[in-house]
Order: sequence, then structure tokens, then C-alpha cells
Amino acid sequence: MKKILVGILLSFQSLFAQWDSEFMKESRMVVSILDSLLSDFHFKVVQKTREDSIHINRYNFAEGFIPTYSPDTYRERIKEICSVIPLTYNEDVQRWIDLYAVRLRNTTSVLLGLQYVYFPIIEEIFDREGLPLELKYLAVVESAFRMNATSYAGAVGLWQFILSTAKERGMRIDSYIDERRDPYKSTVFAARYLKDLYNIYNDWILAIAAYNSGPGTVNRAIRLSGGKTNFWDIKQFLPQETRSYVPAFIAVAYVFNYPAEHNLYPVWTNFTYNRDTIHIINKQISLKTIAEQTGVDLQELKDLNPELKIGIIPYSSKPYVLRVPSKVVEFAYQNPGFFTIPDKQEITSLVPQNKTIQPPGYIYTPSYKPTVPQGSKLKYHAVKPGETLAIIADLYSISLKDLMAWNNLKSYKIYIGQTLKIYTKDFQAVTQNKTVKVANPVTKNQSQSKQAIIKKHVVQNGDTLWGISQKYKGLTVERICELNKINTKHKLYVGQTLLVEEKN
Repeated sequence: MKKILVGILLSFQSLFAQWDSEFMKESRMVVSILDSLLSDFHFKVVQKTREDSIHINRYNFAEGFIPTYSPDTYRERIKEICSVIPLTYNEDVQRWIDLYAVRLRNTTSVLLGLQYVYFPIIEEIFDREGLPLELKYLAVVESAFRMNATSYAGAVGLWQFILSTAKERGMRIDSYIDERRDPYKSTVFAARYLKDLYNIYNDWILAIAAYNSGPGTVNRAIRLSGGKTNFWDIKQFLPQETRSYVPAFIAVAYVFNYPAEHNLYPVWTNFTYNRDTIHIINKQISLKTIAEQTGVDLQELKDLNPELKIGIIPYSSKPYVLRVPSKVVEFAYQNPGFFTIPDKQEITSLVPQNKTIQPPGYIYTPSYKPTVPQGSKLKYHAVKPGETLAIIADLYSISLKDLMAWNNLKSYKIYIGQTLKIYTKDFQAVTQNKTVKVANPVTKNQSQSKQAIIKKHVVQNGDTLWGISQKYKGLTVERICELNKINTKHKLYVGQTLLVEEKN
């Protein structure tokens, strides 16, 4: 046993020896941002490792075990990542893989959980802007999903814009508002900036490098290299931080596609930006005033609206969209005077003066079509004493207006024992006689009315992806690849465990 322990320690000494002084200098900014994540607001809400993380451990690794692989294995896995951006494996990339998968494992587990908060926002905007979705991994390198991340150069927010670049591209930054800190607005600007950079180089890797150091720096490196236009050929002429930026991006893409292979599992946070909104116009009001009057947590309001630098919504003739817990919308409906009668205590008008007072930001009409979250299942909730619609909406992290529309409610009045329809993304699935929670198992092409059960399939001699798909109702080869993060060229081996899906 002692010999084994000594061998493990020696292997770790050899591994950490790879992080020479030069690499430590290159990675200091990223490490600093990752370390500061521990004090971020995400840790002030409920953190937990959900039961559905269990099914990810398909290799049955012991707790705390850190797997290592040969360079050929890493190279082959990176090849199999579905990406239109060329992902290269080399020693530089390996050092960053070691950083995320070995040295900073606990923080990486947090990032794996936070991806479910931020990647849906980023993917939707990138898809709309026509960008490769794998560019989303840049947000991890840039800020580790921290809205208030600030670099030594003064870059701020999720996408780390410096002041001059942000203003040049039309972002609002003043004494009240810094749009670099808003996940939605900053992602739109980042997408358009990346698209502009790609139009310069017609190469996504060079565009990524230019995003970090600016196109002028990349152009200079191209000139110094004698006109070469491959990142790896001009790397030596780039600043130290930019030299490591692309390898870090590839390493994050790898780790986020192969977490189970490194015995890494997400730590989930009980937070979402998917909330109700109210529109504030022609009045100035502070978040503190709203929190005091509505009874919601002030810090939660700040976390939902990180672009508000001092917690005050400035006067404007244009509507300001504020993300709020459903309780605020319900309060606005029940106390219309607070939002319609201005006074000297920063009271603002949230709704127009008309004969019928409706909740701000939402007017219920029979033609309103509620959204049903992708991969959701219909549940029923029996109203308990003390519960309101706002409380129930927050309980399930759903929109108050959707909850009302799903149940054809025209007012906020509910009664104890009333049954409400709820569409939620999590549902109970049976996996090898053990019940675990599985998130989002239903894809866009699957019927919302059919449940899908996630199971484990142990590969037998002669099995093929197509053959396995025929053994389970409604299963396709594409779905097997999606569940297991593999492609159709993946080689199966006897005893390998695959996740499969079967419709009821």
C-alpha cells in the first residue's frame, strides 16, 4: 500500500513539474478569476450535487480518483468533438487540460454546474447571430461565468470588454449602468465582435486570438512571422496571455465534453436568470426601495440585474427591463398605487394609467401562447396553505405569466387544494432499477407528450450503434451519440457502458 501511495505522489510531482514558471505566468489571470469564483454570489445560494450526477459516473471511478490518459487518447477525443472550429492537441493544450481537470478540479465542477445557467443564454444568441456554438467555451476562459470579473487591464464582465472597446461598439456604460455586466446584452456584443473579427481573418482561431489581444496585435504577429496565417505559426510573436488563450479555449472545450472521463461532476446552483420582468419608464427607483416594499431579497435583485452598478434604475423615457422574482409582479398587481403614484421616495410608475390595472410587463389576453420548456414534463401541484402564485412560480423556476396561462387564470386568486399544471424540465426516470433525476432528456424532435427513460446499455460482442438503437423504442443512432458525446465513428468495446433512451 505504501509503495502504491509513493508511486501516486511521484506521478503527481511529475505532473505538476509540467507547470513551469512560464506557464504559471501565462495562467495567472485565469487562475485568479477561477479562485475568485469561490466568493461569487452563486455560492450564496443553495449548492448541491444532484442525484442525476450519479449516472455520469459511467466508469465507476472511486471518489477522489484522478484519471490520466495517453497523449493519443486526448488527441483522439479532441478530434471527436463536434466543432467547426479546428481544435488542435499539443503540449500547450495538455497543460491547460491538467489545470482544469487536475489542479483546479473543485472549481471546474462548479463551472460544469454553472454552464446550465449561462450556456442556454449564450447558445441562443450565438445561434441567432450565426456563430459556431462552441465559441461559448470562451466565456469560461474569459470570466468563469462571473458578471463582476475584472482583469488587471480593466476588462469587465462575462466577456471581458475593456472600456474603450465596449463604448466603441455601442455598449452603455455610465454612472448607473454597465452593460458589460449583463449576460444577455454583453453576449450580443461579444457575438457581433467575434463575427467582425472572423470577417477580417476568415479563421476562427485567429478571431479568438484577436478577441483577446485585438486585431492590431494579431496583424503585427502575422507580419513578424513573414505573412503566416496559422495561429500556431505566429504564436511566438503574440503576447504571453494571448499565447495561452487559444490552448485554454481548446482545453475547456475538451473538459466540458469529457467530464466523466476525468471523474468530474457538476455542482448545481439554485439560480436562474429565467424570471419575470417589469418595465420601468419615466421614473427613477432603487432596488432597495423595491426590495423593502415587496419583501424580496435585495441581493437577489442585484444578482438578477448585475448591470446596475449602484442599484438604482435611472430616469429614462425608454422602458428599462428589470428581471424580478415573481413576487414583485404579484405585489405590483395587488398594490397598484405603489407603482403608479410617484412620491419623494424614488417611487416609479411601472404601468400606464388606464382603466384596467394589470401586472406591469404582462397583460393577460386569451391569445397569449405560453411557452413550454424543451424537454419538460407536465406535473400537477396542489396549493398548500400560505402559497401564492408567485411562490409556486419561484419554486419551479418558471414564469408567472406562463403559470397563469397554463391554468387559464385571469387573476392571482388561488385556493388551498387547487391543482395547478406545471411544466418542469426535471422528471423522474428509472435507470437500472434506481430512480435518479435526469435533466432535459427530450430533444426538439421528440414529442412532448411522450416520456423518455434513460437506461444503461452494456456493450456485448457484435454490438453496433445501429444495432443498439434497434433494441430500444424510439432510439436513434444520433441520440446515442448525443447522450454519450461520441460520433458515429466511435469504436465500441465489449463491456463499455452507454447511456440509451427509450420512449414509453
